Amino acid sequence: METLTPNEEQPEQQSDFLDDIIDTREYDKKIKSAQNTIFIVAGVQLIFGLIVAFTGPEEVQNIQIGVAVVISAIFFGLGLWCKKKPFTAIIIALTVYSLLLISDAIYDPATIVKGAIVKAFIIIYLAKGIGAAKTAQEIRNIGK
Repeated sequence: METLTPNEEQPEQQSDFLDDIIDTREYDKKIKSAQNTIFIVAGVQLIFGLIVAFTGPEEVQNIQIGVAVVISAIFFGLGLWCKKKPFTAIIIALTVYSLLLISDAIYDPATIVKGAIVKAFIIIYLAKGIGAAKTAQEIRNIGK
């Protein structure tokens, strides 16, 4: 049986010690909130994408359905990945969401004000999540 030297045991002990001292629950709540926001965006993109597809011209219906499913899948995947790498997942989600808003605004400028309150809440929750994920990541890296 192999015995570990004190140096090999130290990182785990130090990490346990820091977990006892530093409380990241407040950051974890904001990260969870951002993760839920990403899942909500996935659902909303799918639902409204399908509504637009089925109420639009038939010749582009399959393309619109495909785009809605792909965009929704991207956000759903980012929501899942948020458990493992919250900072990176939330940054990518905010970037993709912002690009979607910009492309919608270029295609139809009237979309800028449509759902502005909901869009603002999504951006705020994701931004709070980025800050919390970054801080939590830095705290957890102290012990490593």
